[in-house]
Amino acid sequence: MTYFPESASLETGGVILTPNAKALLGVDIGDRVTLDTPAGSYDLRITGFRSGSSRYATDSGTGETSVLLVKGEQVGAFLHVDAFREILATNQDAGSPAYYTQFSEKANAKRTLSEIKTQFPEAKVNEHMILLAAMGASENSMAKNVYPLVIIVCLLVLLAGVLMISGSLNSAIAQRTQFCG
Repeated sequence: MTYFPESASLETGGVILTPNAKALLGVDIGDRVTLDTPAGSYDLRITGFRSGSSRYATDSGTGETSVLLVKGEQVGAFLHVDAFREILATNQDAGSPAYYTQFSEKANAKRTLSEIKTQFPEAKVNEHMILLAAMGASENSMAKNVYPLVIIVCLLVLLAGVLMISGSLNSAIAQRTQFCG
């Protein structure tokens, strides 16, 4: 199980690595890795590895979730936020944090996005247009312009289906009437 202390600092904190780090670096839980930065090096204890079977959970089934995907010979590292901020401050970097929100099926995504934008006016809020457009919750003008087109196409398909069925029935009735009468 992975563990981050309540008040993590670089001396007491640890790091969670992506599963490929075991093979690439030859390390295991409890070993130490060095993170090199322009302001110096940091010695971190490995407290866990992300689960190889899931993109989002640690081996214990809980823990850090992220959109971090690594390829090839890249290794991803997950630090406690306080330790990460300490490294940024030491390197005189303000950072540019990004937060990702996943809505449950029952959430009102449109209203919640609006609340987030009003609560954090300085934040740049991006949305996954395709997913939100499919839910009808997108504020994107392009997605809004597609809705009427989709309705028209659906009506045309429905009309074509009704005409095909009625034409087929009329043809069958005409053939039977001719046969019987």
